[in-house]
Amino acid sequence: MLALFTAVWTGIVYFLAHSKAPWFFAPVFGFFDLFLIYGLMQAAMGSFRIEVGNGRIVFRRALSALGSS
Repeated sequence: MLALFTAVWTGIVYFLAHSKAPWFFAPVFGFFDLFLIYGLMQAAMGSFRIEVGNGRIVFRRALSALGSS
């Protein structure tokens, strides 16, 4: 659903940039489009793992297998 919504939103931004809409609409909508694209990348390639044991909690977060604990 996020991929579909991001594709539609990006299409709207493209339409605003190439239409006779006021100049500030495309950059404002485009700014929010960057957040949608980032969220889509996190959902597609991101992962996390929580390990509990021996009196400690380890939270590991990664993007494409590159991450930190």
